[in-house]
Amino acid sequence: MKKIVFVSHNYFGASCLKEILRLLSTELKGMGKVELIIAREYNPNISDYSSEFKHISREYGSDLMETGDINSLKEEIASRKPDFIFVFGWSQIIDSEILSIPKVGILGTHPSLLPKNRGSAAIPWQILNEEKLSGVTLFFLNEKVDSGDIIAQEKFALKADETAESFYEKVIDAGKKIIQNNLKVLLLGKYSRIQQNNYHATYLSRRTPGDGFIDWSRDRRSIYKLIHAVGKPYPGAYTHYDYKKIIVLEAEIPSQSNYQGTTGSIIEKLEDGVLVQTGDGLLKIKRILVEDEGSFDATNYLKIGKKIGLSCEDEIIFLRKELGKLKKVIKKMRG
Repeated sequence: MKKIVFVSHNYFGASCLKEILRLLSTELKGMGKVELIIAREYNPNISDYSSEFKHISREYGSDLMETGDINSLKEEIASRKPDFIFVFGWSQIIDSEILSIPKVGILGTHPSLLPKNRGSAAIPWQILNEEKLSGVTLFFLNEKVDSGDIIAQEKFALKADETAESFYEKVIDAGKKIIQNNLKVLLLGKYSRIQQNNYHATYLSRRTPGDGFIDWSRDRRSIYKLIHAVGKPYPGAYTHYDYKKIIVLEAEIPSQSNYQGTTGSIIEKLEDGVLVQTGDGLLKIKRILVEDEGSFDATNYLKIGKKIGLSCEDEIIFLRKELGKLKKVIKKMRG
């Protein structure tokens, strides 16, 4: 019986773990066991963080450890003498000492068709880059980023209006399929390893919540893609209105072209949204999330004639005026 240590902190990993445990308790019973589940301590900065691992460990009788640093658990992992370590969603580089622990190796997944789109934020970047085809790659981890030998890939098509949420759901489905098709051959040792062609590799850089800032002077297609790319389960594309942070939850490119205004102007109110002027046309904002207030239909919150977004020049002038008022008050108080 092969021993497995499973490592993850997100929804994708939780779904894949449940599929692994289901198979090991049914048609693959007696072939393997998840000896230890390693999950991350709660971290609000992880947008797709899952708290489901405690429930999964109790349901299937696997030990659970939570940590903020997997590399601090070398001794605990080694004591389990695993044949495999599965890392299905963990935003940390794993030390070479841990890479050398399992008898067979450490397997990871990546939401792209490696060697293309190695690196971070693969789902948002692929939407922004208008990829037509993606998938999930199952591969051996090594000391370099997403460059290990490939075991299998599960492909799926991407739509022109793909959102981060719909993409993520496809990744979960593909992850479960790749387990269904490959867990048995892994446990039997009958798998093949395909070396990646580094000549065809492309790389994606990290994204931060600040990269979701909407620049209304850009073309509407770019803004529309950004809203789709960084939405749920990620922090979202945001702007400002009446000095409040607004996350745009839903938008569309409208058919209307008979309006024009200055960049960021809320030009017209419709039954299902408001029209906002971008750098090259109109974008319909349908639903928003207002900081400290909740979600709203845009048509019930945003007002015609006002502007959405920030103007540095206007903000500087406003702050100077407020500072001037404050100076007068202080001077008056001092007599």
